[in-house]
Amino acid sequence: MDFYPQPVYNPVIPYTGPIPGGLQDGKMIMIKGRVLPDCKRFHVNLQCGSMTQNCDVAFHFNPRYEGSGYVVCNTFENQDWASEERKFEMPIQKGETFQLLILVQADCYKVAVNDKHFLEFIHRIPFSRVDTIAIDGQVEVISLSFINSNVGFNLQVPFKTLIPGGLAVLRTIFIQGTVKPNCDNFFINLKPSNSLDIAFHVSPRFRTEHVVVRNNRKQNSWGTEERTLPENPFSPGQPFELTILCEPSFFRISVNGRHAFDFNHRYQPIQLIDELEIGGDVTLTAVRF
Repeated sequence: MDFYPQPVYNPVIPYTGPIPGGLQDGKMIMIKGRVLPDCKRFHVNLQCGSMTQNCDVAFHFNPRYEGSGYVVCNTFENQDWASEERKFEMPIQKGETFQLLILVQADCYKVAVNDKHFLEFIHRIPFSRVDTIAIDGQVEVISLSFINSNVGFNLQVPFKTLIPGGLAVLRTIFIQGTVKPNCDNFFINLKPSNSLDIAFHVSPRFRTEHVVVRNNRKQNSWGTEERTLPENPFSPGQPFELTILCEPSFFRISVNGRHAFDFNHRYQPIQLIDELEIGGDVTLTAVRF
């Protein structure tokens, strides 16, 4: 899995910024945000250059809240809009949070909203020309992420993958998914692949107790649980973005851009921790290192 920069958190709207490395077949853009209650429209542009008015736009995604609402897709080239494609369905309601995924494929852009496929838009301008994303309108953006496609849409759970080269200080793991509405619990494990030991186990639990359990397992024996948190950063039915940063003496965990807790290293050396496991009542959108 390729490395991608840390997400952009809470950018000021209107926002214009670079797409690291440009677009390639299989790259995915994830936007988490909230539509403002008085929204009339907003848009996401994948464009060729950073000029606000004059650059070509390869993909214009434009929800409009007129009547029952609809979404316009289009391109802008040589100072002129092309023919619109309209979908008379509104997957993102006013005042609500959303997760928008744009997957670049050889023939089209595929768009999913809240983990459900919504539309496809056939390329009119080569995506290799696209190097900038612009977002404007009555919308708040919580995070903007660029993800390698080989982690794709809707990864199968339980999920297991090797961490190339093992962990190291300042290495970061990004996990994006959604807690199932009737979630009992789910878990994330970091472990050595050649052992039953678990270096770091985190398990949000909801049905009988609303806690996030942190622990480790060594030689088939669990260590001392850590349970205390000011609040549970996960909620049933809600998407999340979890970041695990490996510090010299502990893991630093953030959820949706906010620091959640730390967990001191109980397994050494950390370089032997080379496997990630995820299971339980969760859907998984993306994993990247």
